[in-house]
Amino acid sequence: MHIETGHLITKDEKVLAGIKSVRFVVGDQTVFEVSVGKDEKSIEIRSIGYAKINDVVYDPLEMSVKPVAANCVKMSLLPLKL
Repeated sequence: MHIETGHLITKDEKVLAGIKSVRFVVGDQTVFEVSVGKDEKSIEIRSIGYAKINDVVYDPLEMSVKPVAANCVKMSLLPLKL
């Protein structure tokens, strides 16, 4: 398994050779890191640390996974409970 950007429809596919993880960043804070599973058929999604977005602090240990469709889920951080 490898990581690509772009899409077949827009004809801008690009293989990110040798890269096994990507980070999703807001400002200078990594919110999620997604990596290829060791079994080469899964992905692992982790939150990295506390994130403050629009004056709300999000807990890296509290994530929500909700089905959106048969082949899609939405993962989000939950606000820190004080």
